[in-house]
Amino acid sequence: MKPLKDKNIFKILKIVSEEKKIARKDLARIINITPAGVTKITKKLIEKGYLIETEKGNSIGGRPPIMLELNPEKGYIAGIYYAPKKIKGILMNLHSEILYSETHEIKSKNKDTILDESYKLIDRVLSKAGDKNVLGIGVALNGLVDSKEGVSLFSPHYRWRDVPLMAILKERYDLPIVIDNDVRMMAVAEKEYGAAKGNSSFIMLNIGEGIGAGIVIEDKIFHGGSYSAGEIGHLKVNEEGKRFCSCGKKGCLEAEISTENIMAKVKGEMESENIRSYLTEIRDRDLNFEDICEGANNGDYYCIKIIEYIGENLAKALGSVVNIINPELLVINGEVNRCQEILYPIIKLSIQKYSMYNAAKKLEIKAGELLQKGAPLGAAAVVYKKIFGGEIGLE
Repeated sequence: MKPLKDKNIFKILKIVSEEKKIARKDLARIINITPAGVTKITKKLIEKGYLIETEKGNSIGGRPPIMLELNPEKGYIAGIYYAPKKIKGILMNLHSEILYSETHEIKSKNKDTILDESYKLIDRVLSKAGDKNVLGIGVALNGLVDSKEGVSLFSPHYRWRDVPLMAILKERYDLPIVIDNDVRMMAVAEKEYGAAKGNSSFIMLNIGEGIGAGIVIEDKIFHGGSYSAGEIGHLKVNEEGKRFCSCGKKGCLEAEISTENIMAKVKGEMESENIRSYLTEIRDRDLNFEDICEGANNGDYYCIKIIEYIGENLAKALGSVVNIINPELLVINGEVNRCQEILYPIIKLSIQKYSMYNAAKKLEIKAGELLQKGAPLGAAAVVYKKIFGGEIGLE
């Protein structure tokens, strides 16, 4: 089958994907080609199964126009997330609906074991497509990622350095593959489907086992010269920090307030200090971050101080970033959102101390809407955008 090459074909597919449903006359107006030209192209796309005719649109006189939309079953896209402690996979149709989702816990940090486990998961995800065509695989990966070459430059949680993941996956799967850092993929997902929809410049902050940021400037993901943009978790916020970060240093934001390190701090303080908190009543079971948020939300003084500690350190790290980028929105993802009514005002107030007067004045803070599905959904969305932007070929 001959590949589709006409630029107007991809313009039409891109517009239809963005508008969801649109009439031919509106396509002609937007693309600035003749109605006859649009009719010829859309006929070909209908014949190939990429477009379908749906219900009639509204008419202001004359025959109601037939609306066009993408055929959701023409092809599927896989999104894979190599998270610090698990691998997650989804299968998405062309209406961006998740048809299948699976998570596999990682029990070994051995590179070959991680790859073998990911192959099994990817195979299962792709098998759910049945006889439908899979158009590509998007991969979100923790750590520093060269998105152009598809190389894991440094994954502190996997202890990977310079692993050519794209080449490895392409050797097994004869499909277009796109790879990028996990938080950047989360940012794409929030922009396309979640809390950042309609925002052109924002920071996506993910707080979990690690801490990272995805930076969007004027609708484009910012990677930096060596793909390290957004590594906010490794900004030093405590000169006297005692806990080691995953990068091997002390005093990093991640070493101070990642969920794992916050729990280590709390458990250590409860053993060595006379803490007055409801946490002491439940210390016999394994405490988790949800317990801290529950305590803070119910007025527990010690738990509130922990949330204040998180907010203050976030503000330290974000102050310089806000000065430089001046984003309109900060999207936060992670368990910290369980106590956002306490945390967000602390960040807003504290960030004024670490940024210029006007830089954070209009900064809005929102909770991420996509949670654990954000990274694989964003990875699939990047493939989707490249397909309908003409960067990935279609037949």
